[in-house]
Amino acid sequence: MSIKYRPEIDGLRAIAVISVIIFHLNETWLPGGFLGVDIFFVISGFLITSIILREAEENRFTFKNFTLEELNESIQPLSLSWHWFLSLHQLFLFIKISIN
Repeated sequence: MSIKYRPEIDGLRAIAVISVIIFHLNETWLPGGFLGVDIFFVISGFLITSIILREAEENRFTFKNFTLEELNESIQPLSLSWHWFLSLHQLFLFIKISIN
């Protein structure tokens, strides 16, 4: 089973992201916008299951390798996010202390 690019999945992702952003801007503009998070979880589950099924069909799937690959793909964005968060936190603390 090969996984090919499916533009409709990107379309659903875009709808999910836009609905959550609109919901955060003003809840009354799109009261059900929070459902975009659920859509994202469903898309993620579909894609992860597709990867697992493809690797299992080719007898290449091991839980250990799958977990290590997923962690490897997540560590860089996570560390970058933490770096920015902590840097901004320190900046705001410095500004607050300087003003007082």
